[in-house]
Amino acid sequence: MTTPFQSKLGVHRDRVVEWVETGDTVPVTWELDLTNECQHRCHLCQGGRYPVGAHMGNEQIDRTIKQVAALGGRGLIFTGGGEPVLHDHLDAALALTTASGMDAALITNGGAGPRAWNVAVEHCTWVRFSMDAWDATSYKQTHGVGKAAWKQALGAIESCVAAKKHGQADVGAAFLCDAENETGMVAAARLARELGVDYFQVRPYHTTPKMERQRLDVERIMTPHFWERLHEAQRLGTSTFAVFASLPKYRRIEAKDFVRHYTKCWGQSFAATIAADCRLYLCCHARANQWLCLGDLTEATLEEIWFGPKRRRVVESLNLDGCVPLCRCDALNEELETIRATGQLPTRPDPPPLHPSFL
Repeated sequence: MTTPFQSKLGVHRDRVVEWVETGDTVPVTWELDLTNECQHRCHLCQGGRYPVGAHMGNEQIDRTIKQVAALGGRGLIFTGGGEPVLHDHLDAALALTTASGMDAALITNGGAGPRAWNVAVEHCTWVRFSMDAWDATSYKQTHGVGKAAWKQALGAIESCVAAKKHGQADVGAAFLCDAENETGMVAAARLARELGVDYFQVRPYHTTPKMERQRLDVERIMTPHFWERLHEAQRLGTSTFAVFASLPKYRRIEAKDFVRHYTKCWGQSFAATIAADCRLYLCCHARANQWLCLGDLTEATLEEIWFGPKRRRVVESLNLDGCVPLCRCDALNEELETIRATGQLPTRPDPPPLHPSFL
């Protein structure tokens, strides 16, 4: 299995050419929040600032998916916001996504109760469980819920893995890591392998209590033992199980290198976020920030918003000093800045990257 973190712009050369020639394009990857409801209370979750009770209606979901496809979307991630599995229209939405010609993906905590996973694995390119723990005690620490929820999450992973025999999805387990739970990284990776998932993904927290606008609280994110723990986890890999990590990001965190080598957020042209309040935001970090809201899908179509004057004003007025360091689009911005400066377009990667529709 190739890494999901390698460059994928070469797969979407047509969009890059359009961006170089015109200064803009339409997103390859979209995130869609069906609801802000969630049964977990995760450590450092940003969901507390999202509109309480926002829950997209079924007709609005279908309309949005069709508009994303019509605009040229290639990958649609059902995420949060809240917990997407809590929305009873999820399965129909996944089916509509693939019927509309796009790849679908799902991020879930797996704790929404017993359910059939066959629709998800049939229609998703990947399903990723936010595991973030290795036992009930650590799950309480990271997800704010008890033993019953931990058991339910493990059962969901096992059920999804079993359903994969009749589907296509890569099933993964995510480990959002900081200094407090880093000690259990290897145990979590071992558990993920035992559960039968295809991959285990280690990712750093972007938000910590002492985070400044242009710096991350490095000591809170990783300890001096991070690399040896990661390497031990990676040694658990087999021909059917891989351990991934955001290596370039972790190296920059360790070096306290938070310098941006770009002057504008170019990545917002390639990846976008639609929240459960039916509003389009500049990026996933911008959810609920009304000054970064590009428009409301209950008042205008996605095409009208994307090519409209409000989006242009928001993009032009964006001050990167207020953005999250090493954000979701940071690596994409660095690559696009290099393309802009050199004029050298990306080549199609060989071997092909994992999950190419998801930048």
